[in-house]
Amino acid sequence: MKVIAAFSSDSRPQYKADIFRVMSLPEGDVVHFRYKKKYVQELLVKKQIWNMLEDRKVIIFLSQGNNVESPKNANQLNHISTREASILSCDWSAETELFHVRMKLGSFINANIASSIIPDKFFQEIEVDIKNTNNNWKGRVEEIKGSFTDLIFFNIEGVFDSKGCKVNSTYNSQSYSRVYDLYHGERYTIKLHLGNVGDINKKLLIQYSADDIVIAYHNPIESSVDYDDVFIPLNVKISSVFKNSNFIIFKPIKGNDNATAENTSLDIYKISQELALKINYRSAGVFGLFSLLAFIAVVVSSAKEGFDIFPFFKYIVSGLFVFISTSGLFYFFNKK
Repeated sequence: MKVIAAFSSDSRPQYKADIFRVMSLPEGDVVHFRYKKKYVQELLVKKQIWNMLEDRKVIIFLSQGNNVESPKNANQLNHISTREASILSCDWSAETELFHVRMKLGSFINANIASSIIPDKFFQEIEVDIKNTNNNWKGRVEEIKGSFTDLIFFNIEGVFDSKGCKVNSTYNSQSYSRVYDLYHGERYTIKLHLGNVGDINKKLLIQYSADDIVIAYHNPIESSVDYDDVFIPLNVKISSVFKNSNFIIFKPIKGNDNATAENTSLDIYKISQELALKINYRSAGVFGLFSLLAFIAVVVSSAKEGFDIFPFFKYIVSGLFVFISTSGLFYFFNKK
């Protein structure tokens, strides 16, 4: 089977961070790889075919065992497949002399490069053999964990609403990332897969703005087993702002102190997810209804006609409307 292969290696933290993102982000999210021109297959770097490359299948590989100080030949490295992807866009920057490729992540995959092919480029077409075993997230972690001994692995399966339905994300063409639309006053759940192989001291820190959202979960997250599924409740606070953006950031750390020099060096492995926090139109309608009842209560209490027989009846009706409106505003919106 012929595919395009995108390689990254464990020779530098920056390259490892690319693979860590590939392993951590949810399906449908976008990763961005950069290559010098000499490391891209000559055919693929030609601008004339970039439109043809869109949606082409890619397999992302970790080239394991390289060293910057003593580089090895391609046939001396262990090339491990991680995940399928499809090309969103290709671009060449004349200012930085870099080839940019953005890819939409798909499922995890176990694929071997055909034995007759020795990769000599980091972005090129190759022949692969697809395997039906160890083709899930855990299987891929087991293969690459030797290159990430100081990190806890995780994978974001997605964000789910209070009914258990998965929240769809949209692609932001300006930031080249996926965005989740969440609504004020609603409760959500973030589902993570966690892989803590070898060291119980490795943890996952969640960073977020407490002004907009509330996460009622032990932070940093830790696990005493090798693999686990974690469900993190997330509540969006009620706000008068129609729409604002926020980010939730996941960062692997050691221990509980994020300020240590060791943990500061792990900033490169941060994974962020953009949240667009919006006013819920249904909630806005309910708010308007209770406000209307309050207005009706004022109109009824000041009415001079229609209550001649029972003059106090208008105050009873008005009081009932006031009771319903104030109770509703307090219960649903905490308005006092």
